[in-house]
Amino acid sequence: CSYLILKRGLPDDQVDYREMSQVSTRTLQIVSDERGAYGLRYNDHARYRKHCANKVHRLRRSLKMTHGKGREFKKLPVVPPENLKDGHFQLYLFESERAYSFAQELYEQFTKSDDAKTRNIAMGRFRRAVKWSGQLVSESQTLHDIQPPRISSTSLAEAVVYHLAIRGRLLRLQDEFQPGLEALVAARAVLDALSKAASSSRDHAIYVQFSDEIAPEIRHCAHELGLARAYDIDGIVSTLGSKVASALTKDYEKLLQGIKSEGAEKQGGDKAKQLQEIIWEGQPVPVRSPELVDVLLRVQQASEGLPTTGQAIKPTQTRGLITKFDGVLLALSEAEDVAKKLADVQKVHYTPVYACFTCARDAHFISSFITYQLLSRRTQRDLLLTEALLTTPTPGKQGEASQAVDHRIALAVVKLLDTILQSLNQMRSLSVVDESADLTMAIEGRLAFFLSKTYEPHNKYSEAVALTQRANLHLREAHTNFADTAESTPETAFYPLILDSVKTLEQEVQNTETDLKKHWFAYNGGKTVGNQHQKPKFFDIALNYIELPMEKLQEKAGIAPDVHTTKTSPAVEKRVLTERKAEPEPEEPAPAASQQSQGMLGSLLGGWWGRK
Repeated sequence: CSYLILKRGLPDDQVDYREMSQVSTRTLQIVSDERGAYGLRYNDHARYRKHCANKVHRLRRSLKMTHGKGREFKKLPVVPPENLKDGHFQLYLFESERAYSFAQELYEQFTKSDDAKTRNIAMGRFRRAVKWSGQLVSESQTLHDIQPPRISSTSLAEAVVYHLAIRGRLLRLQDEFQPGLEALVAARAVLDALSKAASSSRDHAIYVQFSDEIAPEIRHCAHELGLARAYDIDGIVSTLGSKVASALTKDYEKLLQGIKSEGAEKQGGDKAKQLQEIIWEGQPVPVRSPELVDVLLRVQQASEGLPTTGQAIKPTQTRGLITKFDGVLLALSEAEDVAKKLADVQKVHYTPVYACFTCARDAHFISSFITYQLLSRRTQRDLLLTEALLTTPTPGKQGEASQAVDHRIALAVVKLLDTILQSLNQMRSLSVVDESADLTMAIEGRLAFFLSKTYEPHNKYSEAVALTQRANLHLREAHTNFADTAESTPETAFYPLILDSVKTLEQEVQNTETDLKKHWFAYNGGKTVGNQHQKPKFFDIALNYIELPMEKLQEKAGIAPDVHTTKTSPAVEKRVLTERKAEPEPEEPAPAASQQSQGMLGSLLGGWWGRK
């Protein structure tokens, strides 16, 4: 700072700019971050304007550029180029953003109320935003013309794009469509050059995001001017881009050369900032949001070291792989939240004036794609846990040939397979997934197979056999609907399913069903090993209802019947009971007839007359 104070007031030819600090303000990066963090993406203009006002106040205090507390306005002196710092450029930027946000809010009110006064105020705020952004470009151009330049060509190009975009919007709203189209096309041409030379995936996403915001406005201006191919935005930019950009941008060709040279120097630098291309069904998946790039880079970093499809996994590697899968699932959960929020913004809160059909479609697609990746990684983790549980030996004494089966493993496997089935059902409901009947049926068959093993320790053999039969039905259906999946696609690589695995599982289910039936018979019918002549229990029940023809059974069996000597038993004396004759009982005499009525008076007065 003392060096800058001593150099103040010296002529330009006596100032050594090589000792000045570089200005590293990235206009589009700051605007993208601030708009996304403080509500402008959700059309919360009041919140964003308040944030910009607070930011301007802090910058003015730190730069000592306040207007004072007096009533009279005192214009600040011009800051010489050698004293310009990042704070000055941020001050111009946030002043422009403050006016631009207020202008948008007022113009939305005008579209609802059709008040001319509100429109005039909105246009005034737009002109103020253009003024501050123009000052930002002017100061950036001054520092870029210095030898050596104190600002990079990329930073200057971003400031130019920001100024041209706001200017083009103002001209379009004023129904000046020809100059508005030229400004917007020039901004789009510079953005295309920046996106081609971007050194990181995040920078590329920022440039694509601003290109998507400008595209509908170019189409509107072209339509109002009556162009034949107004819908072909790329064609309009390729036709008019270099011509109008050279007219509106100082040293346009020199600026393009600087952008290309800086991009070539940074190519192949930090690979951690390069997002690998995402492919779905042979087509690349576009990522148009810097927030999504950040979370997907974390997913990519967490996915390093995971086994590929078909790679053998040692039992000692299981614990470490499960930990890695947990990290991937955590990163994918964050990515899913960000993608859903962006999809909701495109669906509900996005301004219709700047709406982009391609952006909305890609936002919903990337949301479904990330959800699919989350479910597939969860399925891989659950399958790894299942395999680890089934291959883990049961602890026992040393030297024992056979060990008892821990039936708790079957219960844990059933829970894991139930989670897998839920994940597959969620996959089938996604818009990016076609229904896969063979994969789901195989999982349901495996679920029923392991569920049957949980009933065996509780001697519920009927339930276990019923579940194995259900597993056979699911596997038979999977066998019927099975498609040729020898060449697995990246979309289904998380669980490669081949016909041999289905046949092996089907044979294992059949063997298990046979063993369950044997155990069921041994449990209800007696011991399988023992006295061969021992009569089963259910024969005792049968003798209560039928008489067995033992002689015929012995003849058919080839066993001679035993000859028993008959013994004469003494006759039993039968006692004859004498018959008893019934004696007639004396009959009681019939009651005497009721006395005749005593005269006419008794019959008239009722039965109570003459009672004693």
